[in-house]
Amino acid sequence: MNDRRHDGFLDARQQRDRQVAARPHYGPRRAVPVDSLVHSIMQSPEVRRLKRQRHLSAALASVFTERERAQIHVRRWSGNTLTLAVSGSPLLAELRQFRYTALLKACTAHGVGVSNIRFVLQRSGR
Repeated sequence: MNDRRHDGFLDARQQRDRQVAARPHYGPRRAVPVDSLVHSIMQSPEVRRLKRQRHLSAALASVFTERERAQIHVRRWSGNTLTLAVSGSPLLAELRQFRYTALLKACTAHGVGVSNIRFVLQRSGR
């Protein structure tokens, strides 16, 4: 038989569906435990990336001044290698010669997970 009315009567499935739909619903039909939902959100790659960036920001703030941080940008972060683009060549030379070890120690202390840091000169926007 099909699901359509037959001689003015509803078949059993349609009657059951109407009765279920007529009941008041006080919550979601398929409840999901909140702890599993929060756990899945916290384990997502986006949240892990945000936590990692927060640790990097703290490490950069502990080594550089506000003015220096304005001239330094993350160009690439692949595996354990962090590539920072620097807007001026004098700052680039200072970072390579004098600040590399301090920044690496700060990254280790803040749990960034970086074992190699590369500094490159940022291209000027043309």
